[in-house]
Amino acid sequence: MDEFEQYLQAQKLSATTIAGHCNNVKLFTQWLAKESHLDAASISYNDLLSYIHYEKQKNVAPATINLRLASISHYYEY
Repeated sequence: MDEFEQYLQAQKLSATTIAGHCNNVKLFTQWLAKESHLDAASISYNDLLSYIHYEKQKNVAPATINLRLASISHYYEY
């Protein structure tokens, strides 16, 4: 996660934004581990849909889900 954080710093993001992205990616990777998807590199579109469904089941606001997806996108760009 340290390398991802350095990547975000190189993008000139604020410390608060970086912390938010790191936290969102951490939540996602914890979900992956819980779902037995040990390799984040092998997830599919359907896995992302499952994650969205999981977040909705927890009553996470749509705006928050979109923010988490943006963080995941940054992670995969990295």
